[in-house]
Amino acid sequence: MFDVFTNWGWTDVGQSNVLDGETYYAAGQLNRGTLELSGSSPSTPAAAFSITYTDVTVTIDGDAGVTNYVYYQKAGDVAWSTESRIGDGDITITGLDSGETYAFVVVSESGGLYSAPSSAEIATLSEEVTGSGGTTPYDIADSVKSQLNLGTFSQSFAAQRHPIPYSDIKDLADVLVFVVPKQWEINIGNRSASDRTIAVDIGIQQKLSTDIDADVDRLLTLVSEVVKYMTGRSLPDYPNARWVSVTVPAIYDADMMREHRVFMSVITVQYRLMDA
Repeated sequence: MFDVFTNWGWTDVGQSNVLDGETYYAAGQLNRGTLELSGSSPSTPAAAFSITYTDVTVTIDGDAGVTNYVYYQKAGDVAWSTESRIGDGDITITGLDSGETYAFVVVSESGGLYSAPSSAEIATLSEEVTGSGGTTPYDIADSVKSQLNLGTFSQSFAAQRHPIPYSDIKDLADVLVFVVPKQWEINIGNRSASDRTIAVDIGIQQKLSTDIDADVDRLLTLVSEVVKYMTGRSLPDYPNARWVSVTVPAIYDADMMREHRVFMSVITVQYRLMDA
């Protein structure tokens, strides 16, 4: 259960951070009367919530020049915690417990006067999948990169993990092989196990010389070698990762070749991780 977030739940009696014209009570006491303060309280801010396993980002839209507070409480706790910022924008709360339910309330303050609290947002954070060491697409991409660097191919390269599948043309004098996390799909198999399908892209790029035909033939040979090398290849770092498939959606990117004289081919490798 949550404590009811009322005036006496978030404002200490005797402090100045109270609402103008509101009636206040102290626990177990009779009505203490109505307070009359100078000035006007800010409006209740609007808030949008973005929730992950252990973090919540609150995007606040309220009055100009106010200080905005996010009060939050885990179900079963007594105390409320708080984070704040001046003006509109994001407040990110980290380190929450995955799988737990939290209440979030947003309040604005200006000159010692507080807005009425927003309606409580009740959210249950998703359980984080932690089987196989909490393996992520970045982990699989790193492992694929390592496997590529152990292989022997007709052209030498040092595969790298990149966040995006493109590089500056000035860096493409030599063959560039990069590995990029692409897709992460989680399926629940039963109450005690789940499987995740993780796809990574292997990109091969190089700036073409004036002998385009010879360059393309040479690079297509490398593409074929990488496809063959990755077919059925296990990842020793992740024994629960089962190879699923290797596909080449397009042999090469014709637009990149036409517009920039750059060869680019992308190979997609999929693995399934079984978590008990």
